[in-house]
Amino acid sequence: MMIDDSELHAMQSQIIYEKIYRISLSQHSSCQDPDHPGCEECEVEQEIDD
Repeated sequence: MMIDDSELHAMQSQIIYEKIYRISLSQHSSCQDPDHPGCEECEVEQEIDD
């Protein structure tokens, strides 16, 4: 199976996004931090509040 340029670009973009997300999450780990990127814990808290 060959990967074409658009698939390769999409895969690279996804990897970059995931790295940026993990870095942001590590720098702003508190869900109360306005710069926090959101996480599973935030989603659970939001469901409880709703």
